[in-house]
Amino acid sequence: MTFPGMKGCEQRMQRQASGDLKSDKTRKKELLDDLTFSNGFKLSKTNMAKNSEWLAHENRRTDDSQTSPWGISFQSPSFAPKDIVYQNDGGHHIFKNPLSVFRITADDKGSMAFDLTGNGKNMDEHKELILETKSQIFIEQDLKKHQKLIGLDALDIRLDGVIDQCVDRNGGAYDPERHGAGLLWYFFLSDASEDSQSEIGNEEGSFWFCLPVFDCRHDFVKSSTRITSGMFQNTHQLIYSMGSQMYLKKPIEYKRAYSIELDILPYLQDAYVFAINNGFLTDARFENVTIRGMRIGWTVNGVFDVSSSIQKISVKRYLK
Repeated sequence: MTFPGMKGCEQRMQRQASGDLKSDKTRKKELLDDLTFSNGFKLSKTNMAKNSEWLAHENRRTDDSQTSPWGISFQSPSFAPKDIVYQNDGGHHIFKNPLSVFRITADDKGSMAFDLTGNGKNMDEHKELILETKSQIFIEQDLKKHQKLIGLDALDIRLDGVIDQCVDRNGGAYDPERHGAGLLWYFFLSDASEDSQSEIGNEEGSFWFCLPVFDCRHDFVKSSTRITSGMFQNTHQLIYSMGSQMYLKKPIEYKRAYSIELDILPYLQDAYVFAINNGFLTDARFENVTIRGMRIGWTVNGVFDVSSSIQKISVKRYLK
């Protein structure tokens, strides 16, 4: 089955090479807002913490009067909400569970940082939990104007960043089959014909498209498909992941800048075909498949010290 845009890939690449596609401002648009994180972050309703009743109402950084389009989502299902604490320290968003501390910070230079640190004083007390603890922390953005795939000629993404460290803190309990830390970039797609007002990730007729950026266990991450299992609101959705060797020329090295630039439209079309053929979008028509939003961040099984930053992020669409 061939979808609009596939036959035109060679022509589009030729226009890109000649500069025609990039110079047509009427067809080019950045889909993300606040690319420099200047308005800080708000808290998404999916956060788990003992003060979660008011987390959804904390909509802006303490030193900024504007509402940010960027949300923060934190989950650590190995612990009860009463064991997870959130605090906003002047724009430093901090989540703590008994084993780790997670920080998200935006600076005044247009970048943001993830910092994850093992909570050393509690490691001995909670040794049995190291084997099973799972956590994730993401920044996310719901697009103001959802974008249908049917009208696109290209969907160019870019990510520039640095990973300074990813250090195992699991001690003798470390098992690479069970423990790991990964930086993942997700796009959420759904059937726009459905009458749904629910938040990103919490509806039927939808799936996640993933670009694995980094995994501490592998130089490159292989392509895969899997079903969500509790780390998102809806636990029966497809996650379709590309292989990272398709967009990383070499493995990411600590303290060295990396850059990802790719037109993901053909791969989104492939993901749609897989979802249809495997029963995840049984009634969805391609003309109704819509990009709703994105999230990027760390998923951690076990305990790790992680430092990383994002200097540039962009999602540009080009109309036919």
